[in-house]
Amino acid sequence: MYEILLLNDLNPGKLCKQFDKTLEELASGNFAAAEVKKMTGTGFYRARLDQENRLLFRFGRHNEKNYLLVLELILNHNYAGSRFLRGAVLDDSKLVPLPNALPPVDDMVAMQYINNELNGADGHPIQVDWRDSAYDMAKVGTIVQDFINEGDILFTTHSSSEMKGAQGLANQNGFPGIATFISTMNLHPPLHIYGPTPDYGDDWVALTQYY
Repeated sequence: MYEILLLNDLNPGKLCKQFDKTLEELASGNFAAAEVKKMTGTGFYRARLDQENRLLFRFGRHNEKNYLLVLELILNHNYAGSRFLRGAVLDDSKLVPLPNALPPVDDMVAMQYINNELNGADGHPIQVDWRDSAYDMAKVGTIVQDFINEGDILFTTHSSSEMKGAQGLANQNGFPGIATFISTMNLHPPLHIYGPTPDYGDDWVALTQYY
């Protein structure tokens, strides 16, 4: 029902288990289970992680699709320390619960493509399809086939080992890929149409954030 967008520096740390569970509830629109409440006088909402900690988010909409913009962890009910609430002092017990329905229209942020000023790549916005291979080479081939079927134009893997699981299928379909770390044995002769990036860098992250 909702696609989740996380602020890029959001790190749940020790709250990872509660964080993932709450995101699942939010994505399915089960606001009662996540104990979602509206922050009085703002367009922000909070969901319950555990007894002391909360998750701050907003609702968004783009191209007729609903999103949840997950912004910040509120630790120990410290709303005053939030960088988004600007020092607001709130009584958690007096916040208004949100039923399992759409929020008021005024609370839906009208989202625009984030890098509109860059016009994407050659005027085309970049959309990222993400899959978790769990470093399993057997899964990589299946994932790459899914990308091909979905009409994607490029794929990335973490390493040379993962690329080995995909290069036969990728080469057969002329489907280019990038490995974030590769071995020289893959370059001489080249076994795929991919280029190296330094170390185990997150260059693909930088690419998607830029566009």
